[in-house]
Amino acid sequence: MTAIALRLLQLLLILLVYGGLLYQIWRNQKQLLKKCSSLNNGMKHCCVNYFKHDKSRLFPEFRKFGKAVVLEYGFNHSRCLIQDGKQIQETLKISNKKTKLTLFKPKSSLIKLPTLIRFISQNPEDESFSPSSHYFFATNAFGRPDSKKTEHLFAKIEPFFKTEGVKLVKQKVWIKILVYLCVIVAICGIIIAIDSGSRAALHHGPTLVATTNQGEFFTATSHYLYQFDAQGQIQNQYSLETLGIKDLTDLYALDQNQLLIADWELGNIQRCQLDQSRCTPLPSFKHNSPESPLFKGAFKFVVDAKNNLIYATDAGWHRLLVLDQEGRELESTRGKDLLLCYPNGITLNNDGKLVVADSNNLRILTWSTNRQGLNLIPDQSIDMIQSPRPEIRCTPQEEPRSEIPLVRLFQAQFERDMEYELKGDVIALEPARQGRVFPIFVQQDNQGFWWVLVGDRNFNRDDLLRFDPDWQNPIRVNLPGSEDISHIAVGANQLILTQPSRYRLFSVSLNDLTVKPFGDDRFEAMMQQEQQAESNLWQFYVFSLLAPLLGLVGLGVLALFDLQQQWADMIKS
Repeated sequence: MTAIALRLLQLLLILLVYGGLLYQIWRNQKQLLKKCSSLNNGMKHCCVNYFKHDKSRLFPEFRKFGKAVVLEYGFNHSRCLIQDGKQIQETLKISNKKTKLTLFKPKSSLIKLPTLIRFISQNPEDESFSPSSHYFFATNAFGRPDSKKTEHLFAKIEPFFKTEGVKLVKQKVWIKILVYLCVIVAICGIIIAIDSGSRAALHHGPTLVATTNQGEFFTATSHYLYQFDAQGQIQNQYSLETLGIKDLTDLYALDQNQLLIADWELGNIQRCQLDQSRCTPLPSFKHNSPESPLFKGAFKFVVDAKNNLIYATDAGWHRLLVLDQEGRELESTRGKDLLLCYPNGITLNNDGKLVVADSNNLRILTWSTNRQGLNLIPDQSIDMIQSPRPEIRCTPQEEPRSEIPLVRLFQAQFERDMEYELKGDVIALEPARQGRVFPIFVQQDNQGFWWVLVGDRNFNRDDLLRFDPDWQNPIRVNLPGSEDISHIAVGANQLILTQPSRYRLFSVSLNDLTVKPFGDDRFEAMMQQEQQAESNLWQFYVFSLLAPLLGLVGLGVLALFDLQQQWADMIKS
């Protein structure tokens, strides 16, 4: 609510300033009209703006906005009056008998001049007299042009002058055609830019990795699922579109032909039969509606084959879930006092205990499990920071949503589901670089060593740490480059890392911690093709942005040219 109140206050201040300026203009006009009426000369008055035709200018130059001007008119003469201090000053006087009157009504699809009244002063008896033209338009209470008011003013003063009637100033046909072409080009460019930009943004290299008990690996990019043997030789490639998967957030390999996949967009877990190229939601998820998914946003999961259970971390709802093999919810840690705050990676250790990366609480938690689920109170907490531990506040916003759709939309834009606050100094563990205090993924290898991926507050610029089986003696693994690591998975003798930005997989030896690329030449060629496809999309996106830019520039040039043509047509007529 604090954020909403601040934005409302900013909006109120803007309205007050703008309203104050408009009020001052309105007040000046009213004061000038009142003073003019007090002259008691039998003349009528109207607020206007005007300018005199200057042949040296391509465009008309009106008096400055906000300066009150009054046209005083009667049977014999008309004049313009302005307020100079406390006095009323006459700036222009027109003889009705020696003046012709014309009303111009411009028609344009771009910028158009306001409806104007032209006064042409003439003196037939003096051949040396040069006719002078003045153009007027009536203004509203805030000093802006008012076409209807101008037409009413023309009807009132027309009987006092020689009149040439009403003349329409039409837009040139070729200008209108070019305007439509510029608009079409701009719209098409925007549509193409949105399409290519969104596709390029979703295009990425390997983000997820999983391993089977036989030592095989699976990894997924934005469009494909790849299968490797333990040596990194690619075995198969599967299209995610063919499998019916849109947005992967996690995957778990049951065997070489079966995967469980977490679909972020649908908020469900699907079982994929790769030899049949088919994925179907777990039975319980088939009945969930898209409006009320079980998971909110990104989630991770692990399968407890011994107890036929699935454990999942739900970062959107800040909870740990226990599901059966059909996807039915058995238990949840969600409550008023949150135990977890943006939990991420989840795994089972070599003894079958559940281990969770409680990211925003800067710790790793472990649970004892059983056939019915788990003990909701964790039995161990391992900090990923040095003492003293800072004060962390992670509380959900439980205020009910409004029943009014417009208010709900406003709440969704400006309210936060979670209030997160970190008070005090946060010091990373000794081998980690400063700021790498948020655990993202955790795994245990067959020798009992723990592997933890820690990142900064944005879960970027990660460090990979290895701990002893008792969580002592952390070591930082030297990784190639500074790109972000997206996922980790432990195999029989190696740890596999994904680096989406580089379209690469890396293998870390569990014995000597050496790092080398993972995958054969065929896989590397495939990644180069996907990377080139992303590069082409970004290039197409940049070039497509030129179309609306050129369209807007073209409209601006046409608008100025059209305005000049309107003015030229008025002068000639």
